[in-house]
Amino acid sequence: MLVTGCSGFVGCWLSQHLSDAAATVVGYSRNGIADSTLSQFRLRDRITIVRGGVEDSELLLKTIREHNVDTIFHLAAQSKVDSAQRDPVSTFETNIRGMWNLLEAVRMSGQSIRLVIASTDVVTGRELIPQATPPVDSLNPYAASKACGELLGRTYRDTFGLKICVARTTNLYGGGDMGFQRLIPGTIRSVINGEAPVINSSGLKERDYLYVEDAVRGYMMLAAAMERPEIRGQTFSFASGAPRTVSAVVEAILGLMGRDDLKPRVLNQTPNEGSTRYVPASITSEQLGWSPESTLESGLKKTIEWYRVHNNKVDLEAGN
Repeated sequence: MLVTGCSGFVGCWLSQHLSDAAATVVGYSRNGIADSTLSQFRLRDRITIVRGGVEDSELLLKTIREHNVDTIFHLAAQSKVDSAQRDPVSTFETNIRGMWNLLEAVRMSGQSIRLVIASTDVVTGRELIPQATPPVDSLNPYAASKACGELLGRTYRDTFGLKICVARTTNLYGGGDMGFQRLIPGTIRSVINGEAPVINSSGLKERDYLYVEDAVRGYMMLAAAMERPEIRGQTFSFASGAPRTVSAVVEAILGLMGRDDLKPRVLNQTPNEGSTRYVPASITSEQLGWSPESTLESGLKKTIEWYRVHNNKVDLEAGN
């Protein structure tokens, strides 16, 4: 099995779960990125690492052929919305060009490969997202890049018969996320450092938050089910189904960490933060037998514990 973006937050969890299930895992990772995270998940000796970016089409094809890959989880992406807005071209290079490079490598390999494309609920721009709704209303570079990725996947599915499913997730959280500009890891870091957490928005909008191991289990179940005609080629959404306001999430973290004395600073600096957005997961549950096992509270407990255990192993000040 090939996991692109294996050294990222979600990629590490997925690679770990696949290894625990006795799968032979090949991890594809850009040179020099997140080696420390791989070590924290004890993956360096458990999976085969191929160093390279998804922009390298020849290396992708070589990796697929040399390792006789039969399943690919495509997680590699530039996933920071603010970075995409500052430098949209590099985001498009990774998320769009990288997607067609991978699809073409699968096609050129001549191998029968199941491909799970990791996507996001932001591709729709809708308040409530029907399960199979095609991507529309993508208003920022990151969302546009992921929508293009989905469309490319559908093109190769319909034109060349590739075995492809799209897995959309809501806001993922869990240990190992070094993206401290995001709400949950940023709040936990602030509390560990004894600082009041910052809410950039109004804190009033609701979002769906899904614990990372629930998402990983969904990816694995989807890959295993792709031989079923009713599954292959479809788009599936993975969500907790229990949205919370940003302020409620911060308050939950403060309570779980015993720091109710730290009052969040609400900056209200994101006037275009959008409306409430969440994805009902009922259809996914019915077709795959998947449902989230973690509540927000239980997921946050596991996440907080991860950062506490690794506090001396990661640079919580710099976010590296």
